[in-house]
Amino acid sequence: MTKRRRRSTDRHRLAVVFLALLAIAALVIPAASYTTAELRRSGSITVAGDPDGLLGLGTADYVCEAGTEQRLVDITNSFDRQITLTVTLVSTETATFTDGSDEATRTLDPDETSPFDVDVNGTSGESVAFSADATGSGFSVSTTERSVSIKECGT
Repeated sequence: MTKRRRRSTDRHRLAVVFLALLAIAALVIPAASYTTAELRRSGSITVAGDPDGLLGLGTADYVCEAGTEQRLVDITNSFDRQITLTVTLVSTETATFTDGSDEATRTLDPDETSPFDVDVNGTSGESVAFSADATGSGFSVSTTERSVSIKECGT
């Protein structure tokens, strides 16, 4: 029986040594991980047109030279909360708002639309450029610069 116990003890020791070697190897050999990866993904995002955006822009096709109270843009608040909207003209050389300023600010409730009219000083071939900024509870948005061409209109 001593041989049997010895064989059992030897096997036990051999198993412990083997497990210890495995544990040491796991610590010494670096894990098979990636330092860089190249992934290809495809996706698409549907972007709303100006009239259908959260800040809906109904920009005029053109304004008439030397015209007063010409509609430049209608802006709709499509947010679910009230916004403060500021429309700024890039230059007062081609147009001003009907009060003579280069900036108009309004408060719009959800789904409310407000017109922005200008008096045109420019001539045919020029344009009236503007941008719009809106702020609300917890957010702000800005449009890129838009422009409306000035055309000669019959009297």
